[in-house]
This record gives sequence, structure tokens and C-alpha cells, in this order.
Amino acid sequence: MPGLNEYLFDGKDLEVTSQMKSDFDLDGFIIVRGLLNAEELDIIEEAVNGPDSLTSYAYGNDDGEGREARMCLWNNPGNDTTGA
Repeated sequence: MPGLNEYLFDGKDLEVTSQMKSDFDLDGFIIVRGLLNAEELDIIEEAVNGPDSLTSYAYGNDDGEGREARMCLWNNPGNDTTGA
């Protein structure tokens, strides 16, 4: 199971260190705390959960245990927040 590779953005230029790259190569992700500010997070929240959002296009599949696994797929990203 991958580790939780957390780093803290200091608000200046983001420098990807060799350790960050190594963690990403090993686990496929890293967490950079403080990378996005509150306004940027609000824009993403609206794109994902708003009235005409990503989740409105999601569909569900039964997970075999009485719950639904929902997903949204597209192959042509738009020119908006979700296409970034």
C-alpha cells in the first residue's frame, strides 16, 4: 500500500525535489498542502459539485454489496476547470 507522501507549499515557487519525484514514481501521487488557495478550491468545488457539474454526468454501477460506485468519464476535456 502506498505511503502518504505529504509536502507543504511555502507560497513561493514550487520546487519539485528528487524526493518528491521519487515518491511520485513509487506511489503515483504526492500531496502538496497549501498549493491551492481558498478561491481556487472554491472554483474546483463548484466544478465538481455545482448544478451543471462533473457529478451531474456521473453514472453508477452496483458494487455487489448493495452500494453504488459512481464514475464520470470523458475523452475530450473541455476548456474549463474540469478540463485542466
